[in-house]
Amino acid sequence: MKAKTDASPTLLIDAVNASLSALSKSGDLPDSGHWIVALSGGADSTALLHILHDVARQTGRVLTAVIVNHNLRPEAQSEAQLVARRARSYGITAEILTISAPPPKAARQEWARKHRYDLICAYARKKGGILWLGHHRDDQAETIAMRLSHGSGLQGLSGIRAVTSINHVMSIRPFLSVPKEVLVAYCRDNAYDFISDPSNHNQAFERVRWRAILEQDPILGTQLCQLGNYARTISESLWCRLDDFWRTAVRADESGLALICDFTSFAELPKPLQLLLLQKILSFTGDGGYPPSAMSVTRLLAAILHQQNATLGGCQLSYKGGQIHVFPEAGRPHQPMIVPAGTDMIYKGRLLVRTNVALVLHPMTQRRLDAYDADNSYRKQLLLKPHPIRLLFPFVHALDDSPITPHIKNMVQKGCFQRLDWPTEQVAIYPLSRIATSLMSYN
Repeated sequence: MKAKTDASPTLLIDAVNASLSALSKSGDLPDSGHWIVALSGGADSTALLHILHDVARQTGRVLTAVIVNHNLRPEAQSEAQLVARRARSYGITAEILTISAPPPKAARQEWARKHRYDLICAYARKKGGILWLGHHRDDQAETIAMRLSHGSGLQGLSGIRAVTSINHVMSIRPFLSVPKEVLVAYCRDNAYDFISDPSNHNQAFERVRWRAILEQDPILGTQLCQLGNYARTISESLWCRLDDFWRTAVRADESGLALICDFTSFAELPKPLQLLLLQKILSFTGDGGYPPSAMSVTRLLAAILHQQNATLGGCQLSYKGGQIHVFPEAGRPHQPMIVPAGTDMIYKGRLLVRTNVALVLHPMTQRRLDAYDADNSYRKQLLLKPHPIRLLFPFVHALDDSPITPHIKNMVQKGCFQRLDWPTEQVAIYPLSRIATSLMSYN
């Protein structure tokens, strides 16, 4: 007879409090009292919502559940409304955000994930809040299994991080050591209704296939999580060795978005440290997507050591005068983007655009840059930046085609995370630099 799963709320409350305590001691906990929960309606996010509801009432925090309607199924809207009603029945504020973009025919899960985080993080930035996510130990095992099968290195095998910055929002996952069955049992014991997404059983998705394998062999899931812990411990130990190198041999260029590394010092590092440093450089300067595979980083290292130009992970790397220059790629040109007044958006993964007026963003070109008056402050700021950086910034005008001058703003540092104040001007652009003085600050 199977033993009853321990679904004591104390275990889950302790996990939340441990996350808050660790962040408070590190100085990274934002001042904001607003907590946002990404609520799918499943058992994991439902359990997180109710645990946070208890903690928020005790600590005076404001709690909001955010539900995303992906518009992928006819019943999606009614399901979102059901989840919102359930949250509101417990006195919890709930907001439904709807993805309006048409879904692609392929890679729908990745598309849905990107748009989901775009919406939730934009809401969290507007509220100045912390985002809480209900990922659990089973999610961790599945992630490590997928990365292992794709040939990931130490950074990838470390798995999901408990605290990360997603679209420049502090995101906390307190349940990564908690099995899913505990969260399901907690919901059932407390009569908290939850739903199951049909896509969780669709074998067309890689994660679902791995889930089925791990359900057949629970010990394998435990071993994968242990592997992730070992990989994280080893990588953090190596980061300690690299920290001094980072301080002395790596610097941000004047744009704040690019890195310059001393080639001779880099070439003298042991190969494992070179690979880890490249992974970190790509995560700082790249587009914030999934980390490249260990094999692709190994090929990149070979090119750099032969002083060849290369691209990877949304970055372009080149050898110039004894230095390795790492610039973010501008990416493919896109269609003009309309941004409503009073909103913000992440532009090309590296810039946050906040506007008090409705506007249109176009990809920057030299012709469009020259269209600004010679004394235009935006044009002057861009001309001070390297050419690859200029191309990251948008050309901006109002809906009636009248010119708008954006202001490039600095961010206010709070621990490892940066706060972005709402602009007093019409439009402000904040470069979302992940470059820090200390390598250890961003483990």
